[in-house]
Amino acid sequence: MKRYTKEEKIKICKLFLESNSKYENFSKSYKLSSISLRNWVKNYNLFGEEAFDNSKTHLEEKLKSLQKENKQLKKTT
Repeated sequence: MKRYTKEEKIKICKLFLESNSKYENFSKSYKLSSISLRNWVKNYNLFGEEAFDNSKTHLEEKLKSLQKENKQLKKTT
């Protein structure tokens, strides 16, 4: 299985989001599983380009921070 760089993942996500394609069809053109593409796009939408930094810990910290912020915002409304 090919390993994609951060830059490649970002480019593929942007192209997918600009297209009207389904995950299954689009992923075939990059020899990528539709599940991987779906996960990349989900993470890209949540975290932007930081989603593809190689540190899972970084993403977990970002998620916790966003969850905490969300909880605080819910309390104020």
